[in-house]
Amino acid sequence: MWHRLAAFLIVFVSLSLIFSSVAYYATSKPPAQPYMAFGISSNRGLQQYIPGSNFTITPSETVDWTIQVTNDMNTAQFVLIVIRLGNSTTQSPNSTIPTATVPEISTTQTFLGLGDTSQLNFSWTVQSTNKTGNLVFPSISINGQLATGQLQVGAASGRNFRLIFELWTYDTTTGSFEYGYPGTSGTIGEWLQVWFNVAR
Repeated sequence: MWHRLAAFLIVFVSLSLIFSSVAYYATSKPPAQPYMAFGISSNRGLQQYIPGSNFTITPSETVDWTIQVTNDMNTAQFVLIVIRLGNSTTQSPNSTIPTATVPEISTTQTFLGLGDTSQLNFSWTVQSTNKTGNLVFPSISINGQLATGQLQVGAASGRNFRLIFELWTYDTTTGSFEYGYPGTSGTIGEWLQVWFNVAR
């Protein structure tokens, strides 16, 4: 009798521990992976993430946007946003490689503490355009400074330009900015783009 009771208690306790462990791991949240994120907002709305949009800029018109960057990397981060001007044939960045086919036209930097979100002003104006045949080449100023390198990028009839934004973080090991941010299994690239047309 006592042997049966002892065996029953041993089996009961063992099964209880096993089921408790399974229930604990099944209902526990997985460990959060550190991340960085950024986006662009505008009081006028921002819906031009795809080509063929009707978002048209007239020369001398100023557009005010806000770049938002969030740091949830468990450490402070020194961040560089690289801005490039592209068109419909420009190779897009991806999760590992930035755009190398067009030069940067502007950069902005910010320092973010753990859990911080930074709001960066981004005001831009198409100052003027140059035309060569059907191609339109815009001259752009960003936050009051004439951008560099953009005269190399043109678009047919002034349509389907895009501003490409890349997130870079400072690597203390190399002493330089690297595209994206460090993830658990390599660098994670972050980028976005907004398409626009230039009135001729």
